[in-house]
Amino acid sequence: PLVDETRETSVPGVFACGNVLHVHDLVDHVSEEAALAGRHAGRLAGPGAKHGAGSRVASGEGSGADSGSDGGESRDVSGTVDIRPGEGVRAVVPQKLLRIAPDDEPVSLYFRVSRIFGRCRVRLLATAPDGTRLLADSSRSRATPGEMDRLELAGDRLAAARRARDLVLSVEEAAP
Repeated sequence: PLVDETRETSVPGVFACGNVLHVHDLVDHVSEEAALAGRHAGRLAGPGAKHGAGSRVASGEGSGADSGSDGGESRDVSGTVDIRPGEGVRAVVPQKLLRIAPDDEPVSLYFRVSRIFGRCRVRLLATAPDGTRLLADSSRSRATPGEMDRLELAGDRLAAARRARDLVLSVEEAAP
């Protein structure tokens, strides 16, 4: 399923996390995602919450994902930024980033590479009407498809990501 950084799916009020989204290598990551989804699900169920208010995950248009034709209502696409795997990345979760932050928490992008890399760089590019901007450039000593990796966004980088048209996460060999 497609999820935003709160792990809410394209069906309002339905959250997904852990190995339902992608196979984690460490139970710690599954637990982190479960706690995150639980916190945000609790906010929807809390006093004064309106079910589906502020629903933001796209139905999957243009992403090659399920269009939400399972009979459930899809949520509004205007409030999200698509996060797509680029060169060297097989998959990334979440696939959507909310334009309006639900809280001040950093956002972790979990991903798997598409092949084995030695020294490499993880790059997050943001596209906007005025061009493309590098938001993150992080080095790794190695990356393999069998190991989940993550890139954390916080502060100015996260704010810039929320203003982008879309985000592309890629991995490339580092210069020797």
